[in-house]
Amino acid sequence: MTTLLQTYVDALYQSVDSSPDFPAVTEKSTLRAFRREDPLMLVIHLGKEGVSPDSRWPRATRIRELLCTAHTAGADRDDACEAIFEALQPIVMGFSADGLVMIEEFGTDEPKYVQGDLDRMMVTKRFRITYQTMDDSLAH
Repeated sequence: MTTLLQTYVDALYQSVDSSPDFPAVTEKSTLRAFRREDPLMLVIHLGKEGVSPDSRWPRATRIRELLCTAHTAGADRDDACEAIFEALQPIVMGFSADGLVMIEEFGTDEPKYVQGDLDRMMVTKRFRITYQTMDDSLAH
C-alpha cells in the first residue's frame, strides 16, 4: 500500500519530469544523487512529520516536511541551483491533490559541499505539506 504522502511525492516528480524546461534531472535516492556526476539534479524527499493537536476525530491533520535538494556542480553551481529552485517553486506551490490542505515554504538551507569538493554542492529548500488522513491510516 502506498501512503497518501508518497502519492503526493510521486505526483510532484511526475510534474517536474514532464516540465519541458526544467533545468535538472530528478533522482529519487539521496545517496545515488550524492554519488552521481550529473551537474544538475533534484531529489524530493521527506522530513519529519507532526500531527496537529487540533485534529478532529476521525481525521488526523498531518504536517510533513517536504525537502527538495538541488545537487549542482561546476563553476556556475550557485546560478544552476537558483535556476532549479526558480523552476521548482511554481510546481510545488501550485500542487493540489485529494486530502491536501496546503503547502507552504519555510526556508532554504545553506550550501553543503560534497566531501570537501568546493566544485559540487547541495542545497535543500524546505516546504511543509499539511494534509489529512483517517486516524487509523496513512493511505487516505
